[in-house]
Amino acid sequence: MKRLKHTCSLCLWAFSAFTAGAWADPQEMPCQRNRLMEQWLDKQTPRWNRQLAVIDGFEAPGGIEICLAQSGSPRADYTANRIWLRYLDYEEDRRSLAHEYLHLAFKHSPRALDEAFIEATARQILEGDV
Repeated sequence: MKRLKHTCSLCLWAFSAFTAGAWADPQEMPCQRNRLMEQWLDKQTPRWNRQLAVIDGFEAPGGIEICLAQSGSPRADYTANRIWLRYLDYEEDRRSLAHEYLHLAFKHSPRALDEAFIEATARQILEGDV
C-alpha cells in the first residue's frame, strides 16, 4: 500500500510538472508570430466574413495575431485577439485556424461556446459552403 501511495504521488507530480506550461495564461507567454499563417488568414477572411455576415452574433475580428504554441491544443485568446497554434501540418493548421477564428468572430455571442456549431461552420467556410 505504501508503494502504491508513493507511485500515485510521483505520477501526480510528473503530470503537474508536464502540464504546467500547457495551461499557462497565453497573455503571460511571449508571442512568436507565425507570419505565414497570418498571411493565409488575411487572404481568407474577406471571403469568410462575407459568408458569415448572415449569421447572428458574427463580428469580424480584426488585427489577429497568430502565435506559435509550445504545447497544448489550439486556442483563442479573446482579450489579446490572438490565436495560439502548434505546428502540425499545413492542412490541420488551416482547420485549427478557421476553428479558432470563429471563436473570436463570435466571442460576444453564445455561439462562441457551441463547439458543434464552431466545428461545423469551420468546415463549411473552408469548403466555401456557408
